Amino acid sequence: MHSSRFQLSLTSSLALGLSALLAWTLVSGDAIGYPSGPAVSLGSNPVFSVGGHPGASDTTTVLTAPSDQAAIVTDVAITAIGYNGSYACTSSVSLLDPDGTSHASYRVASNTGPYSNSITPSNIVQSFSSGVAVAPGDTLRISLSGNCTVSYTLSGYYAQP
Repeated sequence: MHSSRFQLSLTSSLALGLSALLAWTLVSGDAIGYPSGPAVSLGSNPVFSVGGHPGASDTTTVLTAPSDQAAIVTDVAITAIGYNGSYACTSSVSLLDPDGTSHASYRVASNTGPYSNSITPSNIVQSFSSGVAVAPGDTLRISLSGNCTVSYTLSGYYAQP
């Protein structure tokens, strides 16, 4: 079987073209992704995480946005357990803005098991697809009512207002 000059030329041209494309791909710069629109704008590390343990039947400021940035809360984790880890409990937990408007509200409970050292804590983990926005300079408060001992973690990022 004989190959024509046209077939050899075409095969050689394709091989050279693919080699050049592969070489260009290997030496091109890193791909860098940016959010669409004015999302993240803080120069260093735009993410934050805060946590704590509010007192029973208490309202506590958990986050204050910088004066030139909005804080976007994207994730919430809440754990509740009975007093001293040995009693059943129920509590309500809310995330409030400065004027008292609730942005998120949760009901948590904990039960004791058949033995005094057996406890079933309540755990809530939520990710917001759009986030809870805290305006520049504003605060986000957590309000707790009931008889559970509650721990919380909020995380998110700072963005242009």
